[in-house]
Amino acid sequence: MFQSFRLVPILLINSCYLLFHPSSAFAGEIQLYLDRKTMQEEILKHIAIGSSTDSAKSLMESNGFECTYVENFDIPPKQPESRGDALRCGKSRGNILAMDCWDIFFIHQNRKITSVNVQTEWWIIEW
Repeated sequence: MFQSFRLVPILLINSCYLLFHPSSAFAGEIQLYLDRKTMQEEILKHIAIGSSTDSAKSLMESNGFECTYVENFDIPPKQPESRGDALRCGKSRGNILAMDCWDIFFIHQNRKITSVNVQTEWWIIEW
């Protein structure tokens, strides 16, 4: 009986690790990070500036992101003259108690990527 009580904290810690730690990578997999700069670096390892938005959309969707083209919208973070066209790819991971979210904006001109803007957030429900 005592052994099962010792197992519960280990399972809880392991579950938290899997929830908040970046996924292990396989070839072509985009790892997920909540730090914006690190996530942007990860995206740029896979999708170079100047790439086509169609190839970016294909790669992002193969990594579980949902992508849509948006035109003439406010590119976050909102700044003067920050309206433009983008491919927006979003993904979330978690459960009813905690959620991690990523929004990746591939700003483009004529379907060629000119910059990448990463927005991340996480939340946890406290009782």
